[in-house]
Order: sequence, then C-alpha cells, then structure tokens
Amino acid sequence: MIRAIIIDDIEIQRNHLRNIIEKELSDVLEIKDTTNNILDGIRLIKFHKPDLVFLDIELPPLGTGFDLLAALGEENIDFDVIFTTQFDQFAIRAIKFGAIDYLLKPIDIKELKSTIEKYQNRLLKKINLEVVQQHIQSPDNPENSIMLRNLNSIPINVKLKHIIRCEGDVNYTKLYLQNSIIETSETLKVYEEMFSNYNFFMRIHKSHLVNLLHIKKVKYCNAKDGGKIIMSDGSTVEISRRKATEFLERYSHFRK
Repeated sequence: MIRAIIIDDIEIQRNHLRNIIEKELSDVLEIKDTTNNILDGIRLIKFHKPDLVFLDIELPPLGTGFDLLAALGEENIDFDVIFTTQFDQFAIRAIKFGAIDYLLKPIDIKELKSTIEKYQNRLLKKINLEVVQQHIQSPDNPENSIMLRNLNSIPINVKLKHIIRCEGDVNYTKLYLQNSIIETSETLKVYEEMFSNYNFFMRIHKSHLVNLLHIKKVKYCNAKDGGKIIMSDGSTVEISRRKATEFLERYSHFRK
C-alpha cells in the first residue's frame, strides 16, 4: 500500500482529491493525512514518512510547494512528489524538482490513475534495480529480495529467506511467508525459474515449490510412495514419487 499525504491550501480541492482516491484507488493508495499549509506539511511529512506527497504549488501565505521541498532539503526523508495546481506555468520548474507528474485542477480521475500507474512502474524499476545489484553481489544469498506483484498489482519487496513455500493453482500461485500470504497471477513455473539460481529452493510436486531452509521434518520419502514434509509454518507438503529420489539427494547434500 502506498502511503500518501495531501497538501493543498483549498479545502474543497483537498476533499475532492481525497474522495477520488478513496473511491477509485483505495486498494493502492492510503491517505495518511491532509493539511493546508507549509509548516504543517513539513510536520506531517516528518511524522508519517509517506511514500508520496500530493503537493499544491501555491500555498499562501508562507510560499509555495517548492519552498516546502527546499525547507526539507537537508532532511533525510525519502518520498516522491506529484504537484497539483490550477496553473500550468510551473510545469518546467516542477519537472526540475524531479516530480513524478504534474496534475492540473480540478483533477481528472483518468489522469490521476495514469499518474499512479506511472509511479508504480517507477517504484517497480527502482526495486528491481536494487534486486539485480544484490544478486550480482551475492547470487545465492537468502538475504536477497525479489519483487512480487499481488492480484491488485501492488509491488511488494520480499526477502527470499521469508518465503516458506509456493503453492501453484493453474495460473495462480500463493506464496506462504513467515507472517503473510501473497497471491499472484503467475504460474508456479515462473517462480521455479525465478528461484533456479538458489540451491535452497526446490520444486517437489506439480503444485509445490519449497524453501529447504524451512523444512522442519521429513515424515517419509521414497520412490514408491513419494513423501511428505513438515514446514516451519506447520503445513504438510506432499512430494511426488517422481521427485522423491532427487529430493532426498538434494536435501541430504543441503543439510551437510
């Protein structure tokens, strides 16, 4: 979920934007707070540490949205900005400030949705770059992360060591983590290929891919009957007969 703040000196404009988001984008955006002035805006940004700020350019009587950003220039606060205004003469300056986009009031729903999609894509590229850099430095490290998108297309960064198992169901996969479950619209084959460079992941059944780090007990396993294992979350996962011998070899070697 993207955490956002709205800073606009006109109440009707703040409410208009908030209502659109709560009606059309509540599965993606969460408005943490709103305000009408620079000083309170700085306070809210420091307090909430949002991912995104919808920032009006004209904020009388103390100045502009640019002044607010300049005041935060020395602070180590990381957020993205979407400028909002009734006038378009600020567009070039907004771009120079590194804004994600520039929306003219009254804000149009389609333009807002397009801007949020642009922001999500930018976030996805940023996270993927970090993931690639991690993989280059340590290609077989469980501390590495991957980028997932759930069924609402919300990007989620997950550490490999937190993934207990993946369960496939035709064109969908559920990833069981230590504290949550993420459902995605990718096949289990996609994750099998994604994790192919990591020796602690193994496909043991047509429906199951497991993290060997999270196996607590092997109940039984043989080529005649297949097998069953107990995972760290207490779940029991089946091993196919076809995978039984390979699993025993891999798991035996992995535990050494």
